[in-house]
Amino acid sequence: MQTLTEAVVEKETFKLSLVYKFFCWCSGARLYILKQCPSEYNKYYGIGVIVFLTGILAALSGGYAIHTVFNNPQISTAFGALWGFVIFSIDWYIVASLRKQNRKIKEFTMALPRFVLAVLIAFVVSMPLKLKLFEKEINQQILVNQQKSSVGYQQLLNEEFAEIERLENENDKLRQEIADKESLRNKLFNFFVAEAEGLSPTKTPGKEPVYREKKAEYDKVDKELNAIRESNTAIIAGNAQRLS
Repeated sequence: MQTLTEAVVEKETFKLSLVYKFFCWCSGARLYILKQCPSEYNKYYGIGVIVFLTGILAALSGGYAIHTVFNNPQISTAFGALWGFVIFSIDWYIVASLRKQNRKIKEFTMALPRFVLAVLIAFVVSMPLKLKLFEKEINQQILVNQQKSSVGYQQLLNEEFAEIERLENENDKLRQEIADKESLRNKLFNFFVAEAEGLSPTKTPGKEPVYREKKAEYDKVDKELNAIRESNTAIIAGNAQRLS
């Protein structure tokens, strides 16, 4: 069994390596106190390794995230180093500020904000790495979405072009209907004028029964022409407004 003197000598003669000191410092431990508790070395060493690796992963993920945006090694490296330092500092503060309390509820109250912050750090660190790991699947899904969007857009264009063609064809038919009716009216006008002047096959000038018959046909067609022109012109104007 060690005497008190032997224990003191052992504590004084035990020397921490630089690696041990560094990782114990990363854990937030006070080295001058930790030297009095050799049994706690490995515990704080492990915590320090985790905190340090979190900073390294944060630097890698932050650098990769910026690289995907700017594709510039210098900017990516600088931001990655800065981001890793920020995450390391926050994580170091979390583990360094945790203290043993007499009441569990008080411990939980003090630890809850730090747990939330730890989850946030984990999310920030892991998201860029997750995007890189699943980059192929993500790109495939993006391609599928783009194809669906392209097909939908093409269908919309086809519908728009079909509607434009339908309206243009309808306007052409309406104009042709007016032109046909106008041509018929002009023929009837020439017929009854020729009849009145005795230039028709009957060779009888004046307002004879044939003249009155042709004039009645002309008046009827002229009235129909005016109605068709008014109706079709309104429809053509409406279609033209939809096409503009």
